[in-house]
Amino acid sequence: MITSLKSFEFLSGVIAAALAYFIITMFSGYFQAWVARKLGDDTAEEEGFLTLNPSIYIDPIGFMLFLWTGFGWGKPVPINPFNFHGKYRRLEMLFTYGSQTIANAVLACISLWLMTTMFGGITGTKPLPTFFVEHPAVMRALRLVISSMTIFSVFFTLYSMMLALFRMVIIQWLGHLRMQWHETELISLLLAMLLLFVFNDPLAILMQWVVIHAESLMWYWWITISHLFGSK
Repeated sequence: MITSLKSFEFLSGVIAAALAYFIITMFSGYFQAWVARKLGDDTAEEEGFLTLNPSIYIDPIGFMLFLWTGFGWGKPVPINPFNFHGKYRRLEMLFTYGSQTIANAVLACISLWLMTTMFGGITGTKPLPTFFVEHPAVMRALRLVISSMTIFSVFFTLYSMMLALFRMVIIQWLGHLRMQWHETELISLLLAMLLLFVFNDPLAILMQWVVIHAESLMWYWWITISHLFGSK
């Protein structure tokens, strides 16, 4: 019985992590491909990334590592920096590379808000408004998925931010070499992975600090607003 329960919990955790991975990579990847097309680079669209099909954004190795260790990555959206022209070329590149971070940050805020208002936060220490009705079976499943979304979206926000920074630095310093977009992506990916590996503990502490303080702020405003509408 205990073994079956542990197997069920493990399987539930894997499914929740997989759902979180699919949603995050699909949403952020599609948004970045859409922004790139709007600003003049059709590379992602030509490579089939301007779609809501989650399989397009799955990197097999990154996905398996993500399920196993919580550290992983999606398939990089191809961006060709030499397709940006005009007076605001660098600004367009910066926004395109940073658009994935924006998408991940939005998902992080939404999932953290849901986690805070529905379950009292990641730690479950925040009290809830009295008008909230809980259904045990449904809420347990939702908690598993939303908590995975919260943790992983915060991680992907940090990860995509580093990727965007490294891409811009590489283009700025090595742009004269006329590197192909996939070479830029590979170097950026390796640098981001190296940084995450070397500074794993400090980055984990930073992420925890951000989540806890953002959770407290969201809870405060949620309770304040709920009181305004008559809940105590």
